[in-house]
Amino acid sequence: MSTQEQLKELLRNTGREVAKEVGSHLKNVARDRAVAYAQDLIGEGLADEMGLAARSVGGTAFSSALSQMGDVTDVASARRVAGSVGRAAASDGATQLAKLAQRHFGGKGTPEQGVKVCAYKR
Repeated sequence: MSTQEQLKELLRNTGREVAKEVGSHLKNVARDRAVAYAQDLIGEGLADEMGLAARSVGGTAFSSALSQMGDVTDVASARRVAGSVGRAAASDGATQLAKLAQRHFGGKGTPEQGVKVCAYKR
């Protein structure tokens, strides 16, 4: 084998080795970016759903307040109505969180799973 053929073979083999290394690195980079992109999309979807759940809780509190507005005659009755509105909102909030947790994390949709939904970072 001549020196020129040996050089060609060395360059060809070196090119193959470089391509293998670069290809493996590029696959890892592409995989990491794909995972990050999927996590962003999941986080955005959960944020959207949590926004809808929050609107539901706000609507529940608002309708509860409207229905009891006529019951407010003094400070004590205002406190009772405020407490009632707060309990209605808290109850709906727990229900909404449980639904989100059940939908995305399985199980019975406990409030503890709802905390996981809130803690999900995008």
